[in-house]
Amino acid sequence: MKEVRTDRGTEYVNQVFENIANLFNVTHKVTTAYHSQSIGGCERNHRVLNEFMRMYIHETHSDWEDWIKYYTFCYNTTPSTYHQYTPFELVFGKKCNLPQSIITGRIDPLYNIDAYSQEIRYRLQIAQKKAQEWLQIAKRYRKIAYDKKVQHTEVRIGDLVLITNESRHKFDPWYIGPYTVTKLDGPNCTIKNSDGKLIVVHRNPIQHFCH
Repeated sequence: MKEVRTDRGTEYVNQVFENIANLFNVTHKVTTAYHSQSIGGCERNHRVLNEFMRMYIHETHSDWEDWIKYYTFCYNTTPSTYHQYTPFELVFGKKCNLPQSIITGRIDPLYNIDAYSQEIRYRLQIAQKKAQEWLQIAKRYRKIAYDKKVQHTEVRIGDLVLITNESRHKFDPWYIGPYTVTKLDGPNCTIKNSDGKLIVVHRNPIQHFCH
């Protein structure tokens, strides 16, 4: 693994995590604040996990850890809709032996022990190469679809802006601020609050502040 991308949670953005990343020579990148689409695949996985948990956990929410292993098994043995490989297959180079697989009547081939390691290596290389190609295609299609709908707010340095209140409760305002734009960098911009704190955000959740 050469790179890991996380959100800006304090469980990731801290000195211990950075030291571990440096130890293993892994580049740590964080997403843009208030722009969950930066790690859309991960956020989608979290949504599916939450849906799974709502279906099975007790109404007191006290047994959620008992269901994690079942969700993990389902996730690791479910083929991707893009490249049709399961996570298990991309790691081990073969399909997982499910209970129903044993009684299908299919006879497993006999392997040449001397060539088995080479065969596993070949399977892994082919599976991972195809998976990466299909994932890149899927990302391009998602980006094209996203770009058709998105409208970036045009701002200039010195403008007063509001940003979407991502953690709002029922009666809280939709936007918080105002903030002052101090730097522009492509789809991102740096804003400063009244305390002088600088925040890098995506332009999507930004709205102009009207006095």
